[in-house]
Amino acid sequence: MADARSSCGVSRKHLGKEKSPAPGTSSRGEMSPKQREKVHTCSIPQKHNAKEKMRPPDRLRRGTQGPVSMTEASVAGEKKQHSRSNTSSYPTKRSTPQLKTRASSRSSNASTSRPVDPHDRGNSADAAEEQRQIKIGKDMEDIIQKLNELGLGEDIDFEEHYGHLTLLPKYIYTNTRIHQSGADLVHMDIRHAVYRIRSYKLSHGLSKHELCRDEMEDCPMDLFDKEEFPSDFLREMDYFMFFEREGVLDWYFHPELCELACLNDYQRLVLRNHLDHDDYEYFDWEGYMRDCHTYETEHEYIEYFETLLSELKWLKNCLPIINIASPIADRICTRGIYHATKIATRFTKMTSHLAFFGFFECFAYMSIEATWCDASEGLFFEIWKRVTQEKKSLRDAVKEVYKLNKFMSRQDFMKYTVEEDDLIILEKGFQICMRGVTKDVSEDEARELIAEAVKKESIKPKFYHEYIRKKIEIARSVGLNTTED
Repeated sequence: MADARSSCGVSRKHLGKEKSPAPGTSSRGEMSPKQREKVHTCSIPQKHNAKEKMRPPDRLRRGTQGPVSMTEASVAGEKKQHSRSNTSSYPTKRSTPQLKTRASSRSSNASTSRPVDPHDRGNSADAAEEQRQIKIGKDMEDIIQKLNELGLGEDIDFEEHYGHLTLLPKYIYTNTRIHQSGADLVHMDIRHAVYRIRSYKLSHGLSKHELCRDEMEDCPMDLFDKEEFPSDFLREMDYFMFFEREGVLDWYFHPELCELACLNDYQRLVLRNHLDHDDYEYFDWEGYMRDCHTYETEHEYIEYFETLLSELKWLKNCLPIINIASPIADRICTRGIYHATKIATRFTKMTSHLAFFGFFECFAYMSIEATWCDASEGLFFEIWKRVTQEKKSLRDAVKEVYKLNKFMSRQDFMKYTVEEDDLIILEKGFQICMRGVTKDVSEDEARELIAEAVKKESIKPKFYHEYIRKKIEIARSVGLNTTED
């Protein structure tokens, strides 16, 4: 399966939305028209190409396009400088006649000590660019020195980073050529039917069970209520696939993954990507379900990700610099990647793909925390004061707070809200965070309650470690075998 990594920047192509399997591929996972609008599924080889709807500038978009190109350029540049024995793999630079002439002119001027002609635009531009590069180099050295003095991150060079990469296990691609035999498919269908029944019983009583009322009316309940089920009964009930088609369960077995012989049932299990607060639930859903990692690998990834959050805290202080494309941002981001790769060597199942994937997930997670949580506390508090104490309307309060220009990471969002007169998103977040704040509380108490609500109820996407936790919980609850055999 193709690799999928989240990009380093805040703006990214919107991916992660689920799509229905292609017609005619398989009956598993198909859904009724009434439910297709609410919950979708995705066909493995397809990529999302639906048009994006207009959204506030600061709302993060999903992406599976790989690390930021500026970082790749930085890493590639360092690789070229340090890997002299393998320079043949890099394309040679070609100089145009104009560049050669200009270079010759500079050499001539330097050798004869003649002053640069101010009317020679080529020499002036080259001199300015040279000075700019010198300044950037000095700035980068100063920043790295400050990071070293403060003990933020580790100063790892490319050769050491390359050594860490060689210690990581190789990425294992999913074999899509070998499919299950007919007999294997029958046994798999029986197992999957049992898992669906168990999951349905565990969540019994939820209103969404009304979606499959008609199908359950034909079900012999005396057999359904047992712990073990005859094969004929499961076959007659179409292996209870209608639980998946009708969206009764929060998960399903992906029809295309069910065809592959190299996967186990845990790898075939996929969580649904529900629409939540006008956005999809998971940050990079397609990336999470596409690589088909084993239970052991995903379980270890959670520990790896939590280690990154703990040991890469210094990146939070650099977010204002990293989020602006520049050579300095490249250098800091590369420092983080090298540090994350070294951390990955402590784990036995973290491939280079997962090491990079985890770093960019960690970076995006930190960015959202800084953008939403850190700034939203003060933003909602200022709005609350004007609405509660000064009896202003929400619209007037928002306009007044926007004019303060006090919350820079949320200012673009506030600008969109005011200029487009679109309070829907802000009002939802404000109402969620005001649930425990009454009119009688003091300002200090209100600030604490708002801060707590923002952290607990913040409207933000879920990441891979959260996807894995829910998947493991479902697998264990239905008795699904999580071993690699």
